Amino acid sequence: MTASFIQSSVDFFDYVNSATYKKIQDRLICDEFKSLPSVHRVLDDLQPPRNYSIFKLYGSGEITCGYVCPTGYSVVPPVAAGPRQSTVLTPAACTKIRRAVENSEDYLKYFYTFTFAPAALHPWQIDDKGVVIQEFAKYKIRKVLDTMRHFIKRADVKHAQNHDGECRPEWRYIWVAELQKNGNIHFHVLHNRYFPLHDLPAKKAGLPLVEWGPCLTRWWGQAVNSVDVAKLNDNDHAGAYIRKYMSKNAGEIVEQSTITGNRYNISKELRIDMKPKKQVIKKGWTPSDVQDDLAKLISIIEDNGGTILDFGFSLPRPSRSKTFRDEHGKAKKTKGHSESVNVAVWGHISR
Repeated sequence: MTASFIQSSVDFFDYVNSATYKKIQDRLICDEFKSLPSVHRVLDDLQPPRNYSIFKLYGSGEITCGYVCPTGYSVVPPVAAGPRQSTVLTPAACTKIRRAVENSEDYLKYFYTFTFAPAALHPWQIDDKGVVIQEFAKYKIRKVLDTMRHFIKRADVKHAQNHDGECRPEWRYIWVAELQKNGNIHFHVLHNRYFPLHDLPAKKAGLPLVEWGPCLTRWWGQAVNSVDVAKLNDNDHAGAYIRKYMSKNAGEIVEQSTITGNRYNISKELRIDMKPKKQVIKKGWTPSDVQDDLAKLISIIEDNGGTILDFGFSLPRPSRSKTFRDEHGKAKKTKGHSESVNVAVWGHISR
């Protein structure tokens, strides 16, 4: 074997990871090099199975299973004409928001609402009907969130210097856009760090503007009552709070709930938290194989809030039963889900 076809193990595996399976087969033209057992083993591992079932375990304890069957071809979706618009959050978006809240490593305890005062805006910031232009509103909320992020970074660095390197939790947030009855857009922001709404009189009297500190009303630049805050108890409370706004516009007229561009956004820190912590892939498994394997557990999954589908199943995260009062003051009780069921199902899957 010539030296030109021999690479170190590190270089070879870096090369394998940076190319697709087909490209590797095309480029490894040396028969002697192909005959190495390690090369065959790597190529076999890289080749995706024709069909498989994938099980996912999330940090919250939620378990999902889906069946994947590559068809070998794909259909290109039609090109969208004009700006992207939506009237409600899609089921996939609602699932992402729910998982982001449930899997957050630091619970999202503060719920802020940012509204606009059209009378205080410039003419180029509102349309002919006196409604806030959505493009300007999106720019405004991005600017405020960037200001909050930069302030937190500086504050955390100062905190670490004064407390022997102690680190605070990273800033995590979700914002959801909503339309009022008058057509004006406003934003709900759920995150884990507190910001004061108003400036302290002592700071205004004795310090220059650059030293006043954080103030959401000043950063937002609207009316004094344009920013509101509610403190939440835990992630269950946060999830219930944000779900109320996810389905609020579902029954309204399309023209009154159309939002151009993103209807929500999740911070990168939360997107990392909401990724599955563990995955198990069963090569060649079909949905019937999954149901046969979990035959003894199907009734347990359904009794604990899970759902059995034709292409897999889902099992919600463990939770305690809680008592609450609805809008009419009537006491109701939520259904709890035992952690032992999730542990038993995942133990059966990963055996």
